[in-house]
Amino acid sequence: MKRHSLRAVVALVVAVLSFSLEAVTARAGWDGTPLSRLSALPAPFEFATASDALAATYPSYVRSLGIARALRTTDGDAAHLSILEARSWYAGGRPYLVVAIARQTDDQAARTDLCGGCWERFAIAVLAERDGSRLRLVARTHDDGPTEADPAPGEVDADLSVKGDGVASLDLAAYHLSNRETLIGVRNTVSITGGNFGTRLALFRIVGDDLKAVANIRAGDVTYQPTRTMSNATIVVAGESGTYNELHVLTRHYDDIPTGLDYSLEPAPGSKPVASEVSTFRFDGTRFHEIVGAQR
Repeated sequence: MKRHSLRAVVALVVAVLSFSLEAVTARAGWDGTPLSRLSALPAPFEFATASDALAATYPSYVRSLGIARALRTTDGDAAHLSILEARSWYAGGRPYLVVAIARQTDDQAARTDLCGGCWERFAIAVLAERDGSRLRLVARTHDDGPTEADPAPGEVDADLSVKGDGVASLDLAAYHLSNRETLIGVRNTVSITGGNFGTRLALFRIVGDDLKAVANIRAGDVTYQPTRTMSNATIVVAGESGTYNELHVLTRHYDDIPTGLDYSLEPAPGSKPVASEVSTFRFDGTRFHEIVGAQR
């Protein structure tokens, strides 16, 4: 890439960050403890419980048993469901509820503290208020197949399902696909080898009653050999003259960082990056594709 072009991209990212547009660094939040079935949901959905959200998402959900009869686990039994995270999300001036739902093999798994690898997989659903006292399903990832059909940990397959094998979190920053559409993010941090780990950001678009995966972007990683190093990405929405916005990813690299920051992608105080790179992702109507990448 030509030097002046790279400078222009870097200047754009820095300028966007300076104006506090949709800049988000990697983070992870699910600790493996699901909501109880009677847990109240966040405002303005306090009228409903976690069990109400599961029933609205899966018609075959049996409240008394906590299972969805139509969903099967790898052992062939009906899947136990629990909500890992529920957050309010606003799009087009309207409130929605976004929930992350774990599928497990037994009821004991749904009641105990778990690592992400203990979930067979998880789904994301978007719900809205109906008649002031009920929830209705807007869209969800359609991940009804068995675990064997799952992608690798941290990856997103064509069927839009995500396998939870580490620590993850909903990311509801304002990832605007356009001035009319906002995407829903999920960050998934997974162990790779030898204690190394990495985070991917998956972005989903509402298409009919589906949540379609449109991006799977590396958001950072930590390695331990030969020394402990880290990369940390900031992802920015940049408006363009075309129909869709672009994503600019500014990745900073750190060498020989202090230990004791497991599953954290935040550099230690005072750490300075030794290198950085900027990548640009452009939407083609179906998915985001990287179009620019360079090192400075």
